[in-house]
Amino acid sequence: YALYALSPTAEIFLKSLFIVFFFSIFLPAVFTFYLLKKEKIGNFHIKERRERTIPFAFALISSTGSLLIIKYLGINHELIKMLIIFYLMALGFVAITSWRYKVSGHIFIFFSSVLSLSFFLGREFAYLLLLAIPIAWARVYTKEHTWGEVLGAVGYSLVSFIFFTLLINT
Repeated sequence: YALYALSPTAEIFLKSLFIVFFFSIFLPAVFTFYLLKKEKIGNFHIKERRERTIPFAFALISSTGSLLIIKYLGINHELIKMLIIFYLMALGFVAITSWRYKVSGHIFIFFSSVLSLSFFLGREFAYLLLLAIPIAWARVYTKEHTWGEVLGAVGYSLVSFIFFTLLINT
């Protein structure tokens, strides 16, 4: 939605959507399947902490490539700032989950996305934060995470969003 709302024309929106999809979703998924085939990772969910670093780093590098390309398409400066903040937050998340703590990626991505939408496009998106409750419950119920890991993801999302927003906006 942010890409659509902040694109000056439909043509730029469609080009940007393709670039973001290709670099941020398609290439990382293909690379992860390649790692599976070569038996470098155990499964697509990458439950082993030591296996996360390479595919997560590839996804961040690939996504950064999409950011650099869409920057030159004429995208709104606010969208570029939003994506930079999100990528910096994701970089910290990769470091935390790969090397030290197991926090919920589902909650991190959801919470960070809603914070970004609320901050950059309007507070009417803030009500979506209520959907974090069933997502958190499902992660705990399926025994993928503890409540501490879910709350850790919320805390990291809030702290890193505030920190990187202040850093980028100064």
